Amino acid sequence: MPFEPKVKLGKVGNSYRVTIPMEMISDLGWKEGDMLRIGMDDSRLTVRKEV
Repeated sequence: MPFEPKVKLGKVGNSYRVTIPMEMISDLGWKEGDMLRIGMDDSRLTVRKEV
């Protein structure tokens, strides 16, 4: 079964934020300061590390 935690959408100024659980960040090998690309396909949001 995939790891799909529930997270809350929060407002910050004129933008919104989603907190990504540390377990997911660790599994992806991401770290603070990494540049990410955010995309949208239909009603799906994608986030990937910029290479």
